[in-house]
Amino acid sequence: TKVWLFVGHTFFIVGGGVPDLTASFDQFRSAVENHESFVITTHVNPDGDGIGSELALSSYLRAKGKKVWI
Repeated sequence: TKVWLFVGHTFFIVGGGVPDLTASFDQFRSAVENHESFVITTHVNPDGDGIGSELALSSYLRAKGKKVWI
């Protein structure tokens, strides 16, 4: 299953498959619970939305005790 989470211009992907946006939050929560390391990225020439989204998501994941790279 591929997990896609869109936060501003930032997206998060784990695994393989087609995104189901109706189930994204539950899948994201499951991915957070079942994985220890995450890479977060945004688009080329990032704007404030993209950078802010990366920082917010990384803060959330770090608060959960996860390893995060931006």
